[in-house]
Amino acid sequence: MKTKIEIIKQAITQRHLVDFYYQGLHRIAEPHILGFKGGVIQVLVYQIRGKSSSLKLPDWRRMNLDDISGLQILNETFIIQAPSLSNHHSSWDEILATVNN
Repeated sequence: MKTKIEIIKQAITQRHLVDFYYQGLHRIAEPHILGFKGGVIQVLVYQIRGKSSSLKLPDWRRMNLDDISGLQILNETFIIQAPSLSNHHSSWDEILATVNN
């Protein structure tokens, strides 16, 4: 069985959407960066469907991988967008995988 890290890396490499739960809410998103910040493994996604506590969709979200459950790769691909990221989203201690242009 694949780990969440392996699933996210595969989705990033193949540019596939992921389906998962985060903070109890169902989400569908484009995974763009997997990495470490402050010793915590996180994924930066562009959430396009599902639910969000902020109610703002689509939008960029940075999520702790440990808090993600029910992670699955969808058979739906995405096209890379030019991210308008804040410093909060663009600062990483180590990047494990990133979408390439």
